[in-house]
Amino acid sequence: MSNIPVGYIDQRLVSARYLLSVGDLNGYKNVLRDLVKLSGDYPILGLDIDGVVTDFVDVFKTLSNSWPGLVIVVSYRSDYDNTVKLLNELGIYFDELVLSPTLDKFNIVCDKGINIFIDDQDECIQNINDDVVVLKVRNGGNFVDGKWLYSKSTGKLV
Repeated sequence: MSNIPVGYIDQRLVSARYLLSVGDLNGYKNVLRDLVKLSGDYPILGLDIDGVVTDFVDVFKTLSNSWPGLVIVVSYRSDYDNTVKLLNELGIYFDELVLSPTLDKFNIVCDKGINIFIDDQDECIQNINDDVVVLKVRNGGNFVDGKWLYSKSTGKLV
């Protein structure tokens, strides 16, 4: 916490008290979340939207709102404003939204320092470094009749 400007924590605590006094519980929660993030070195969580957040909203709403570190949403979408609107409507907390121009999200995951990345498509996760925990969500688009679906470029029959 030595890199935190002098007085910053005091200012944030004053903000938190004010927000609580006027009944802005979301603002209060966000200030406290900022302070918690400053207190430790937590892993950065990366989430995909389609097939992940959209298929398991309650799970990822709970996870994103309780995650102690940064939450970065990485999606193969092109409309930033509508994507922010959707995430807000679903109640998904995020510190940053990054729209990927390709299915391969390797560069974004590396550049953002994401430590744990959750997606549902092999094309999005196949090139991610081994030091990143990758979690693949099973859904109707990648798992049918008890079997994983994959392409020749992303899977190998054993």
